Amino acid sequence: MKLAIDKFSDTIEQKDFKQKFDLLYANFKQLSLHDKKIAVPTLSGIEFIPVSSIIRCESDINYTTLYLTEKTKLVVAKTLKEFEELLTDYNFFRVHNSHLINLSFIKSYNKGKGGSVQLIDGSEVEVSTRRKEAFISKVMKSD
Repeated sequence: MKLAIDKFSDTIEQKDFKQKFDLLYANFKQLSLHDKKIAVPTLSGIEFIPVSSIIRCESDINYTTLYLTEKTKLVVAKTLKEFEELLTDYNFFRVHNSHLINLSFIKSYNKGKGGSVQLIDGSEVEVSTRRKEAFISKVMKSD
């Protein structure tokens, strides 16, 4: 009986440790987000953009427009796929073939076939039907 109780106690402690570790890791990633910058090639050289200042990215074939918190935008000769690979670990989600958004800047979600997302800068971005389920799931998990 004691062996069973000890085994059960160890299992509970492991689950508790895993939850605490996961929370610590999520908090660490969130803190590092504020320090993280990406190098963006421009016509005049390279700009270093803080990841936390990017509200959304919009594709235009081989170019991507970055919409920043300073109410500025920057057109870059990189594909949206490249930005998706770079930013997915920093709370970004590709809601549409042509839109990658920073989940930290969502103001609201409007239901519909795929629906749309209202961002804090006033922009509204369509959510594709095939990405809607994954998007809702991701948003419901994040804080």
